[in-house]
Amino acid sequence: MDVKQKIDLLYKLKKEVEKSSNTLLVAQINEVIKKVYEDKKIISFVGHFSSGKSSLINKLLGEDILPSSPVPTTSNSAQITVSAREEIIVNLENHEYAVVEDYDTVKKINTENQRIESVEIKHQAPHLAEGLTLQDTPGIDATFSNHEENTMKYLLTSDLIIYTVEYNHVESEKNFKEMQRLNALGVPLILVINQIDKHDETEVSFEDFKAAILSNINMWKIKLESLYFTSIYDHPLNQFNQLKKELMTDQQMLNASAAGFFKRIIPYITTEQLRFLEQTQKELLEQFGIEKDEFPAFKVKTLEQSQLSEEQAIFSDEQTTRDAFLKHIRDILKNAYIIPFEIREQIRELLEVYASDYKVGGLFGKEKKREQLRNDMMDAVLTALNQSVEKQVNFHIRAFYQNYAKYTKDSSWIENCKDYTYSVTAEDVRTQMKSQALINNDYVQNYTDQLKKYIEQDVVRDNRAIIDKFIQELDRTRIQSSGDSQQMKLLEQYEQNDELIDSLTTENYRHYYIHVDESIDKLIDRHLVTLTLQKNVQEMQRVFIRKAAAETDIEQAVETLGQFSNISYFSDITARLSQQLDRINNDVTRIVVFGAFSAGKSSLINAMLGDKKLVSSPNPTTAAITEISYGHQHTMKFKTTAMLTAELNKIGRAVNINEPTIEAWLKTYDKAQPMLDNQYKKFIQALKENYAHYMPHLAEGDIIAISEEEVVKFTAVDVHSAFVDRIYLQYDINFLRGKVIIDSPGIGSTNMRHTNETTEIIADSDLLIYVSYFNHVFTESDKAFISYLNELQVLSEDSETFYVINAIDLASNDAEIDQVTRYFESELAQLNVPATLFQLSSKQALAAQDDRFTEFKTAIQHFAAVDSKTQKIQQFERGVNQLAAHANYIVQNFETAKAEEAEHKVYYSKLESEPPFNASVIDSSIDKAIQELNEQLTFLTDRFNIQLYDLIKTYYNRRTVDDSTGYLNHLSNRLEEELSMISPRLNHVFNQAVQNNSSLIRQELLDHQIISSPAEMKLIQLTESFIDAKIGRIPVKVTTRSYRTKETINELYEQVHDVSLQLLAAKLKDYKAAVADYLNERRESIIAEWTANNEEVLADIQERQSQQLDESVVTEIRAAL
Repeated sequence: MDVKQKIDLLYKLKKEVEKSSNTLLVAQINEVIKKVYEDKKIISFVGHFSSGKSSLINKLLGEDILPSSPVPTTSNSAQITVSAREEIIVNLENHEYAVVEDYDTVKKINTENQRIESVEIKHQAPHLAEGLTLQDTPGIDATFSNHEENTMKYLLTSDLIIYTVEYNHVESEKNFKEMQRLNALGVPLILVINQIDKHDETEVSFEDFKAAILSNINMWKIKLESLYFTSIYDHPLNQFNQLKKELMTDQQMLNASAAGFFKRIIPYITTEQLRFLEQTQKELLEQFGIEKDEFPAFKVKTLEQSQLSEEQAIFSDEQTTRDAFLKHIRDILKNAYIIPFEIREQIRELLEVYASDYKVGGLFGKEKKREQLRNDMMDAVLTALNQSVEKQVNFHIRAFYQNYAKYTKDSSWIENCKDYTYSVTAEDVRTQMKSQALINNDYVQNYTDQLKKYIEQDVVRDNRAIIDKFIQELDRTRIQSSGDSQQMKLLEQYEQNDELIDSLTTENYRHYYIHVDESIDKLIDRHLVTLTLQKNVQEMQRVFIRKAAAETDIEQAVETLGQFSNISYFSDITARLSQQLDRINNDVTRIVVFGAFSAGKSSLINAMLGDKKLVSSPNPTTAAITEISYGHQHTMKFKTTAMLTAELNKIGRAVNINEPTIEAWLKTYDKAQPMLDNQYKKFIQALKENYAHYMPHLAEGDIIAISEEEVVKFTAVDVHSAFVDRIYLQYDINFLRGKVIIDSPGIGSTNMRHTNETTEIIADSDLLIYVSYFNHVFTESDKAFISYLNELQVLSEDSETFYVINAIDLASNDAEIDQVTRYFESELAQLNVPATLFQLSSKQALAAQDDRFTEFKTAIQHFAAVDSKTQKIQQFERGVNQLAAHANYIVQNFETAKAEEAEHKVYYSKLESEPPFNASVIDSSIDKAIQELNEQLTFLTDRFNIQLYDLIKTYYNRRTVDDSTGYLNHLSNRLEEELSMISPRLNHVFNQAVQNNSSLIRQELLDHQIISSPAEMKLIQLTESFIDAKIGRIPVKVTTRSYRTKETINELYEQVHDVSLQLLAAKLKDYKAAVADYLNERRESIIAEWTANNEEVLADIQERQSQQLDESVVTEIRAAL
């Protein structure tokens, strides 16, 4: 088949596809036509944004043609085609294109996320074969909404796909899912691990790194033609030259694939279109609620219902009915051919004998003969005319009435009008005659028109009484609900879709004659336009917001406290203030480091510690949560058997496996061999391999000491770390004093446990450090996780988040760093997230800490020393300032102060019998927490009530029929996620209530020189789950018959919705009861913890009672001041 024949077939296919709404396939066919027309061999580069695709293409071509940047730049596909002439085409939306002049314009266009779909660069390269095309696609996982859709649109034309992955992000789960999807296209796939120059053999050996990749490729069942490790820089592991040889010189794989392209693409297009049409057909049948073989009967029924609907539409009110009936009568008359030519000729003769000058023969009885002739001719005309009226009018009126007789109360109405007959009389005929001597054609025509008009008006008058009687006899109980006009439209759509399926499967479209214009513009329906580039595009205003630090001066407060420490009269006050100061100095700041896996979290912590203490690798290493603090002993806490069983049963929800023990779960899993997502397989495999080995430690979750050598095993090796609840590392490093640094599992790795466990440590943190990788900054996964943190809203007022752009040593210059920073800030601004942002290189900082890292580390130290303790420092300062003010007051108002002292002692005596911190504060605060619980559960119920319908439609439809297992799994996970967020919120509300309820008491104590600062309490331990969120069986019988009609579908959805709400209500009721029971159990211990503050107050009172204000005190104060 030559090119012209191929184009002819593709064009016919395109025109056939255009008859449906499959616009994406039409766009893909346009690209295929263009490829065949221009005889291209296309190598497509796909992968995450900033994985180095553009730089790799530039290096393959030996020219810097495409723009490259550490932020998403390729917002549209760019093709570079070897050609005999230079030309640059920009393809726009709406089938428009423009021609531009130079590469600089291309770079500007290609970095503007606007209405451009693709850029085609025809480039002279004599050393390469014409038609060779390197296609750069938008990065997947960028935050530009059009990136991934645009990528898939152009992949269909590929002869070879190069999936490009940046060295530090090979293990991203999305990479493997994307490669699985690309395998489905049937195009040869090569995996390129780019930027191999980042490899550090001291972190992980290359063989281990490669083995981990191959293991995942095997686990995900991905078919690869080749695997290359490349870089645009020299490196011993760089296989760029081998890749270039295969793609640009040997081209055996490319040529073989290109030779089979047309044979591959035609079946693909027809299969995709058939799938689209069959899916449309299924959706229409689903809306109809029938099976395919039931359609003919359904069509007849629908047409009948439509006809009835049209009939009954006239019964809305009496006037509408009357008007509709009269209109129908008039339509009958309008369409009736009452006076045809033969009758008109008879009327002509009648008119002639009625003319005044008409003469008859004979000598006698002429008048009598004339009258007889007139009567005979009148009879003939009336006979012919009434026969015509009977056929043309009466018959149709009677049929019309007969059709509507079914809507009357009884048969009396139709009995009266079933024989309805309108007859024209001789008087009617004579009345329309006018005296005229000459009977010509015009007169005959005018007369018959007038007679017809008279008959029409008389018929209408004649039927008004019948119609009014019908309205009186109308039985409205017989009128059904109006039919669905949309149903008729869907019926027409179904039949058109069925015709398209028939045309495609029988290949009838191949036999249509379609004129094929040889112009490529006509073939793909595009139009040349003049492109106006944006000029002086205003950059988004930089957002750099850091939470304003409260004004404190703790050094001055400590100095002031020292002035009064030796005055015995103030000994109790200074002792309490010193205790507050000790708590401030000894307070531990919890710092959580989180972010995407391989963003450099562990290496950042190593840089903070000044030594390589944690495992750092391009593979996900932090499989367990690790806490690092000051000390000399490493320990590890095992998970309990119950925790591991719960994890397995949560995984098992998706495949309906729920067992009471680990052994039973694994046995059921091995027997059923269910299809599970790959992210769970490592965890299951770990339990299979080592459960028996670690079982002695799992009953209570033992804590054991571990050596430095064992740290790697339990933090980074899945077959061991799966059993670890938490790792506790201690180092004799000054930076760790007063801090706990928590290294969290990365979000978005191939082991989903990483993402789930990260969220559990957020609520207890003081400082969150979010790490983003310079060459892969702010992906969609980052965006989703930061949005979640923003919505959690359980952090204390003193908590803060630092955002770190790590690995800036990869930047070519400061301009690139600034570019990435602006991009990150703008993305955070869109989420309305305040930004405290640092740019640094943990790799360089490990070697020698520079100004950027020093600034970051100083900010952490300041936060730990000041910002995290702002409220406590402010409370301490208020106490010191009040002490100083009271001392000055004594000196200046000695006598008054003595009188006030007496009043204070009366107050102290009262406190001895009525301690200030009583149970009522806790009772009312717990009540406030319970009120919040009720509000949260009500809100949750309302949200589920709205969102359930969409979830139900996903799992209950004609395709799945009854996927209740998937539905319940999804619903259970959603419920578990929602409930997990309630406990930290209740703690937050409880402590706010305690502060509010005790504020007057604390102020009153302070007014009487008693300092008290109760510590924050934890009402609910965050590890408490209260109930098993697994939702039980949906007791609704579902079969294919459940989808027969729209009514049965709605009935099914309502049933599932109602049952789901009942099951959720039961779960929420259990949850509420469990929380209430827990709080009742906790109430006494919380009250005891709260009332323990009275001990300090009573001790201070005893001290104050023993003090006596006299001249010696004044002398001591003056000396101190």
